[in-house]
This record gives sequence, C-alpha cells and structure tokens, in this order.
Amino acid sequence: MAAQITHNLAFETCLFTDEVKGKVYYCLLANSAWKTYQGEHPDCAGSADFAKGFKRGYADYLEYGDCSCRPLPPQRYWKIRHETPEGRAATVAWLDGFRAGAAAAKASGYRELIVVPVGKSNLPPGGLPPGAPSAAAVGDGTAAPAMPMPPSTEQLPTPRSLSDEPLPPPPSSEGG
Repeated sequence: MAAQITHNLAFETCLFTDEVKGKVYYCLLANSAWKTYQGEHPDCAGSADFAKGFKRGYADYLEYGDCSCRPLPPQRYWKIRHETPEGRAATVAWLDGFRAGAAAAKASGYRELIVVPVGKSNLPPGGLPPGAPSAAAVGDGTAAPAMPMPPSTEQLPTPRSLSDEPLPPPPSSEGG
C-alpha cells in the first residue's frame, strides 16, 4: 500500500507540474499572439481590458478547446466600481478581446498539436496539413521544439478475448 501511495503521489506531482508548465506556455504563446495582433490592429492596442481578454481567450482556447459559449469576465469586473458606463465599456472590451483571442488561437492551429491523438489519426499520411505550425514561437522569440510525428504505419494490437471463467474471490481481510 505504501508503494501505491508513493506512486500516486509522484504521478500527481508530475501531472500537476506538467499542467502548470502548459499554462505558462499557453500564456507565452498568448503574449506573442497579442504582439502580432497589436501590429495588425492598432485600433485595439490602447485598451488594457481588451488586451487582458485577448490573452485569456487565446490561452483558454489552447487549454480547453472551443470556448465559443459566452465567457464569464473575471471577478474584478463584477465589483461595484464597474457599475458605471466606463466599467461597462471595460467589461465589453474584455469580452471582445476574449473572443478575438480565441479566434486567433483557433486560426493558429496550435490546439491541434496539444490534443493527444487517440485511435486512428485523421491526419494525412505525411503528417500535419500544409500550413500548420511545426513549432510554436515563445515569448523570447525562440521556437519551441516541434512535436515528433508518430510513424504513419503504426497499428494497434488486435484485442484479445477474455476468459468466461469466474474470477476468484478477493482475499479475506480477516486474519484467520
């Protein structure tokens, strides 16, 4: 039992660490995408609320997938100080930024590299479709290593049939 506890603790620690690394990486990608978006849309560059929403929408799309449902603004927009015309404009700017960020993330194609393929792949035999990113730029301008593609001829083993024999009863916990 102690071995199982140790194994579970190590597994959960690794899983949590990987989730944190993913969140940081998605935020770096969102910051990079925001810089690109600012260059293409200078009219949105001045709104801090739009920028925050854009980055959140971009990172959320990468992590969770399609978030086309109406997003809920962060709690700072729920406060009484946002119950003004300026506060309402800030909230709307955040929502607009969120939608723009999610759309930019969807257009980037990075989500396709994040989702773990299961079963038969729907990719063409040569790997990624033309124009799909092979490496993602991170905040310092360097490129993250591209994910290796599995061999296109990989086959899963044929399932085995299980015996119809009943399983033995579990050992009794009583001493005796």
